[in-house]
Amino acid sequence: MTSPDVHRLRDMVRNVEASGGAAPYIDKAITWARATGLKVLIDLHGAPDSQNGYDNSGHNGTVGWTGSQEGIADTRAVIQKIANKYAQDSYQDTVVGIELLNEPLSSKLPGGTDALVQYYKDSYGDVRAISDTPTVLHDGFQNGTFWNDILSSSDAQGVIIDHHEYQVFTDELVALSADEHVQKVCSNSYTYAADTSHWVIVGEWTAAMTDCAAALNGYGIGSRWEGSYFGDSGSSGRSCGDINFIDTWNDTTIENTKRYIQAQLDVFTQQTKGFIFWNFKTEASAEWDLFRLLDKGVFPNLKNYQPQSVCS
Repeated sequence: MTSPDVHRLRDMVRNVEASGGAAPYIDKAITWARATGLKVLIDLHGAPDSQNGYDNSGHNGTVGWTGSQEGIADTRAVIQKIANKYAQDSYQDTVVGIELLNEPLSSKLPGGTDALVQYYKDSYGDVRAISDTPTVLHDGFQNGTFWNDILSSSDAQGVIIDHHEYQVFTDELVALSADEHVQKVCSNSYTYAADTSHWVIVGEWTAAMTDCAAALNGYGIGSRWEGSYFGDSGSSGRSCGDINFIDTWNDTTIENTKRYIQAQLDVFTQQTKGFIFWNFKTEASAEWDLFRLLDKGVFPNLKNYQPQSVCS
């Protein structure tokens, strides 16, 4: 055995690191959801060589997923395995959909939107070979009209388009005032009706108007809010400590966050078929923590929520 031998062996196969052991927790979550009447959307978050270059794909940096047929085939195989179990009739009371891939960055994918659409069509067929469980497609960061003629009612059924709404991932968005964040929600409301061929959901949204959450921009990477992001010159004079810990929020921050949440609830309730807040619980990122927001009275009780006409 020599060093070149080892390198040759390595180059013969796709090396994928996986911690494993997560599948039983999916089953536990479904069991708990069924017992309480909650529903579950299963969303494949990572693909080989990354579908978006974000750490939520398991690989931070380059976008290479559709650069090889092997990577696409591996991803389809995962969807087939998910569908073979969770698209069965015995799960349809709780599992309300299977999302084929989280946040593919179609503008950066090798093959672009054509490659993504082909994967969606093929994987849709894989799910339909099992059952009519709704199939969810992330919009690939394309506008709603792009999807009108793709897997529409003329050649598919049970297809839902998923849009993720965040206003924190550019310098321009973080620089907005609270009023401007609210206005942006209102001015974008018409876009959800642009796709006239599918149901549209907002599968991720948040109360965040900053990028302060720990590791939000990647592990060990700072924030635009504090001026510590890539290429930033230094401190902005603002502290994420004032944002991440809800007990430090002053009345202005509380009221601004309430209005931002209410504007989104108004728009999503009226313009979409459903929405999922990201997330229900965090270690210490209050803008993203539903339980903390509820406990502080910032997030309304949805059991008796009435639209506030924020956008009127």
